[in-house]
Amino acid sequence: MVDFSGDWLTAIDIAISAILSAALVALYFKQTRILESQRELLTQELNREARQQHTETLRERVRLWHGNPDRETGETPIDGPDMNLPGVAGASFKTAPVGSYAVTPLDEEEFEIIPSQLQGDRYLQDLLNNHAPDLREAKEEIERLHHRFVSLREEFREEYDESEIVEKEEYKLEPADFFSRWVFEQIVLLGRDRYDGLEDLQDVAISRLEKGDSGVHSDEPLIWIRVDRGGGSSFAIYSASIDDYNREELNELRSSAEEDTKELVEQALTKIDKEHPYSLAYEAAEVLDDAKEAIEELERILMEYEGRPIYTGDCKYLDEAKI
Repeated sequence: MVDFSGDWLTAIDIAISAILSAALVALYFKQTRILESQRELLTQELNREARQQHTETLRERVRLWHGNPDRETGETPIDGPDMNLPGVAGASFKTAPVGSYAVTPLDEEEFEIIPSQLQGDRYLQDLLNNHAPDLREAKEEIERLHHRFVSLREEFREEYDESEIVEKEEYKLEPADFFSRWVFEQIVLLGRDRYDGLEDLQDVAISRLEKGDSGVHSDEPLIWIRVDRGGGSSFAIYSASIDDYNREELNELRSSAEEDTKELVEQALTKIDKEHPYSLAYEAAEVLDDAKEAIEELERILMEYEGRPIYTGDCKYLDEAKI
């Protein structure tokens, strides 16, 4: 009789060994998955921490750009630079602070939407390019409106021809370079309802002309007829030049030149209508109204980003920090 007990034991041993091996393999894979899961969780946590730190870096730029994000709610930007934002005055744009304070350059060549502290800042550029496309679009819209306003103003100045030259025996009275710009501003103010009609515009304009602190040129035979623009500033809109003169005569002729200038200004302002080129200034008034809304939208978006816990989007700084 053949004994198969040894073969059965061997088979059983092999089966048990296979089962144990399979169990060990399963346990190994389970442990591996657990370790991989833990590693993935750790990686996610570290990457989340890197994004959080980057968000805080970008949030600092948002707060600096706004200038005062902790102010009380319910306020809206007024006509002028608010915090570190650009602004809209009665008849012009106002730049964001380009130094220690906000200024209004005469030709607005220095108009900036971003304050000087953030000019060229790499993290602000990262914010605009990679994390806040709506903020970039708001900035670009203000830039577009500013460019349109300046274009309308320059076109008006090139085409406006209602200023007159008066030659008298004592002097020659002619418009200064700023005259057409000043007329443009008055129409913009009228278009934005800052005057109660054309008659009110004329009355206020003459009043500011009387406060303009006209004076005699220090070196040349010129009398500058100035108009007050508020805030302690004034600009010459007409000049009276004299060929044969002495200093006493210049002072005596100043009152006469001022009166003649008033008449010329009144004549120029009575010709204002809705036709070209005056329509350019009325369109510029609408652009300023749109710009005021665009700046309010810029502030709204800045406040929204100031309150966001995490900024989405990828960039090289996050790529470098990723594990």
